Amino acid sequence: MGTGEFQFHAESLPLDLTRLVLARMAPNTAVNGSLQGSADGKWSTAGAKQFQLHTDLSVANLVAKSPELQGDVIQLDRASLNIQVTTKDDTITVEQMTFTSDVASAQAVANVQSSQLEFADWRAIVTTILDANQFEASGDVQLVPLTGMLKNSLALRADTQVTGGQVKWSLQRQADADQRTLTATIESKGIAASRPSMEIAPRGPINITLALREADRQIRLTKLCVSLLSWDCEAPAGWIKAVWRLGFIWGVWQAS
Repeated sequence: MGTGEFQFHAESLPLDLTRLVLARMAPNTAVNGSLQGSADGKWSTAGAKQFQLHTDLSVANLVAKSPELQGDVIQLDRASLNIQVTTKDDTITVEQMTFTSDVASAQAVANVQSSQLEFADWRAIVTTILDANQFEASGDVQLVPLTGMLKNSLALRADTQVTGGQVKWSLQRQADADQRTLTATIESKGIAASRPSMEIAPRGPINITLALREADRQIRLTKLCVSLLSWDCEAPAGWIKAVWRLGFIWGVWQAS
């Protein structure tokens, strides 16, 4: 049996101090910036195993490079992370998780069993969310700075430039007596892009909603809504990418 606690506080701590750790854990990865904020935690193994973690951290002038970014470089003037997590035996409760930056923001709450966590691919992630006791997440992205930083990672054409747009997204797990459903929504406005021979600028917002559920140990698409078009369906997971692309094309055409 035992208990313990820790506290951490930083003021303008250079992140390049992590280079020795990164060299061992993530070769050819580099992170620079200035860290400030605090983190604290408590744990107990007396009876039920419990752990509490709270962070309030921020980074200024963040620069990150990694082979996974395919030559892209993440550059943020500011980024902050606030986490409030508790665990008790196998149960993990995310009371608050908030990320903010000058490019994107996100927030989430969740209650899951650690034995059910699986991140091997998107199907495993969806299954983990469906099996959770609670899961809600949302956020927004500014497309111009994001696509400017991650042109290679997002596989944008070299001659394509995104000149405007904001995307808001949300994920919500819902459950009733019969089934569990994950509903994903994307709301965009002000999207604009250009190529030497083409300008893309839908006149109105593009809104996409889809619902996923698990049946016979497979993830299935059960609903797709694109702006005013709604489709109730029962499609296998392999269709989702194709249907998503067709839905986005429909939304662009309808909004233009």
